[in-house]
Amino acid sequence: MAISDQLREAIQGYGSVYRVSKDSGVSQPVVQRFVSGERDLRLETVDRLAAFFGMELTRPRRKPPVPTRTRQRKAR
Repeated sequence: MAISDQLREAIQGYGSVYRVSKDSGVSQPVVQRFVSGERDLRLETVDRLAAFFGMELTRPRRKPPVPTRTRQRKAR
C-alpha cells in the first residue's frame, strides 16, 4: 500500500480532519485537500503527519533470489 494511502487511512480513522489538524499542527485546508485527493503533500508535511501517527518507513525484507533459467546449447 502506498504511503499516501496509509496516511489517508490514518487521518480518516482519527475522527475528523479538524482534530488531525489541531493535534498535528498541520493546517486544516492542507489536510482536507490531501484527504479529498485535490493536492499532494510536501515531504515536510508528510514527515509531520507520519511522526504524529507514529509511522515510519521500513526496509522491505529481502526476497530470495529468483532462479534464472539457463539455456543449454545444443552441440552442433
